[in-house]
Amino acid sequence: MIQFIDGPAKGIAIPFAPAPMPIFLRVALDPQTQTWQAIHRVDYDGPAGQVHAYILTAEPTFTMVDDGGIRKRIVHASYAISPVQPLDADVRDLLAWKLWTGAMTWVLPFPLRRRVVEMIWGRVHEHRRRQAESEVKRG
Repeated sequence: MIQFIDGPAKGIAIPFAPAPMPIFLRVALDPQTQTWQAIHRVDYDGPAGQVHAYILTAEPTFTMVDDGGIRKRIVHASYAISPVQPLDADVRDLLAWKLWTGAMTWVLPFPLRRRVVEMIWGRVHEHRRRQAESEVKRG
């Protein structure tokens, strides 16, 4: 479950749990259903001006829930509106979105940029640690 702490989607919580959680997330208001949607790993063909860029505020937390004998992992994350918003064309095309998010890592104000870079490197180090452990297990 992700929560939006400010911006147009303030106070909205939606179920969304890709692994890993994206640092930048596109969020759109569906004009027909008037519901907010997280857009991840796809192009967007909705109406113009309805997509907003959000940034992860901290690494997500996880809760394990027993649902009738089936264990489920629930992800909890919060996002804040990005201080820099992409052009409409950049949120619609997946490749353009990826390039924009990469550039934003270095354009954001320093305290926010530092936090984003720390999250990215934390993920890189965790991935390398897991790779090393699996190589040890394989012997």
